[in-house]
Amino acid sequence: MTKKKYISLAALIAFLFTTGCFLSPANERNKADSCGSLTGNIKLASGEKLEATSDTGENFSIIPDREGNFTVKLPAGFYRLALLGEDGQPIKLLQESVEIIDNATVQILDGKMVPIPVIRNVKNLWTGQTSAIIEVETDIPSNSFIEYGKTALYGMKELDSGTLASVHRIRLDYLEPGTLYHFRAVTSRYHLESTKAFSGNYTFTTPL
Repeated sequence: MTKKKYISLAALIAFLFTTGCFLSPANERNKADSCGSLTGNIKLASGEKLEATSDTGENFSIIPDREGNFTVKLPAGFYRLALLGEDGQPIKLLQESVEIIDNATVQILDGKMVPIPVIRNVKNLWTGQTSAIIEVETDIPSNSFIEYGKTALYGMKELDSGTLASVHRIRLDYLEPGTLYHFRAVTSRYHLESTKAFSGNYTFTTPL
């Protein structure tokens, strides 16, 4: 099991007068005239990767040196920085939104990585005629809510208390007796969209 790591982070803008963007070989697109630099330090475990995703959906691989230092030029715009596991799936959110400005350098300094929670278990603890209680367990303290409805399209949502916790018990009210309901758990850190994790679909039937 990979040990969770945290690093410091902040955005410090300093102007550099350079033009032309270096793009990694994995990104086949033309050099852009409008670009800035992203620099910082992060120590990656074996199999981990650092990736910047633009607001247009383009992915840019960032390869630190042996000391963990990196500098990469990117087209101007907003980026999400994430740490990927061996399977290519995000395991930690480094920064929700980093703005790369033309002819400027953004340096990753003092802050904190936001881990992406993993849902360990979902239980239907109790079902009554018009109510049910769902328990959601995650590997780290998180925010959770339940999406539910009469089909797997759900349509209704019930939030937790708003407190970060590893176990949430969420009550669903105003249900109809003798009815089949579908539900799933959704969890995140600080309600950040980019840290959301989803459970599979579950069902329960309220008694008559």
